[in-house]
This record gives sequence, structure tokens and C-alpha cells, in this order.
Amino acid sequence: KNPKPGPNYDRAWAERCIEFNQSVLEFVRKSESIETVVLSSPMNQYVSKDWIHVLKANDGFSVVTPSVEISTEALRRTVAELHAAGKKVVLITPPPSTDFNVGACLERLQAGRIKLGASENCAISVDSYRDKQSPVLALIQAAERLEVPVIRLSDFLCKAETCDTMIDGTMLYRDGGHLSVDGSRLLATKMGWARLIEQQAR
Repeated sequence: KNPKPGPNYDRAWAERCIEFNQSVLEFVRKSESIETVVLSSPMNQYVSKDWIHVLKANDGFSVVTPSVEISTEALRRTVAELHAAGKKVVLITPPPSTDFNVGACLERLQAGRIKLGASENCAISVDSYRDKQSPVLALIQAAERLEVPVIRLSDFLCKAETCDTMIDGTMLYRDGGHLSVDGSRLLATKMGWARLIEQQAR
């Protein structure tokens, strides 16, 4: 796990998180009813130098600097363990994001207030998304090279120059990188997540 330095995400928190994740993996391994595992994450914490990685090995825990290479190997191991347990796997990418709080922008837009540091309609520039999230996009590409099936939200949200942040009057984001509850429901319906997961997971 990759805690951001500070009071809320310290090394002790990371070690507890690793133990919890291991217990989840054991539960999934033993469960006969779970056939498909959907992996999803904002992913930035796995590749950003603003975070640290706490890794578990046979002789305890170690701390390393996050990188696409380290995270790709961790993903490979996780997927291999799930496959060994007879589970199918699919990865759903995070929604496009950049350097402004989309959720706050959308709230200000709906209230008729000034939007600071964002486009007029709070859309995300494709160029800015590719630039600001290049390490995340590199990790997603690495997952595809590992032959992990990937459902890209950007394929649905992004056009030639911008990525949608509101559809049919529904705010898709709750902050800078997480979907809102209503946004998640809308995208799950419009993209057909259940069908995509069933078709692509392997």
C-alpha cells in the first residue's frame, strides 16, 4: 500500500492496510461464489513521488519510492494470485482527471458562481489529462501489456479535445478524481459495465 506522509497515512496505517488487503485476498481465494474480481483505483498513489510504497516481504516491511515498474510488478503478482485461485480479473480505470477539483467546479457551475482554474463548463482538456496523468496512463498501458483486461472510462468520456464531466445534467465527479454516486450509476448504465465486465474479464 502507498501512504502519503502525514498523520492520516503513515507507515503504521500502510501496514494495517496491507494486512487487511491480504485478508480480503484470502477470502476471495476461498469463496466459491466469487468468480470475477474487478480491480479499480485512482492509481495516482501508486506512481506519484508524493507518496511512499510500503512493501511486505518474508522478513517484514520495506519502504520504496513509487514507480510504474514497481506497481506493474505488484499488479502482475496480484493478478497471478487471483488467476491461480481460479478467478477472472478485469481492471476499470479511474476517470480522467487533471489539476483542478472537478466536483467543486461543477457545484460552482450549477450555483452560477465563478469557476477558478477550470474551463467554462468544467470539462477536462484531453491534453491536460494526458500530461498530468501520464504516470497513471503508463501504468494502465503496462496492465494491458500484462494482458489484464482494461475498461477505460476515458474511451467513453473523452472526445477529440475534452472529456465530459457532466452528462444529462448529472455531475459525474465528487472531487478532483472520484466519481460521484450518481455519476457512477449513470456511467455504469450508459457504458453497460455489467456487460463489459462479463465479456472482458479473464
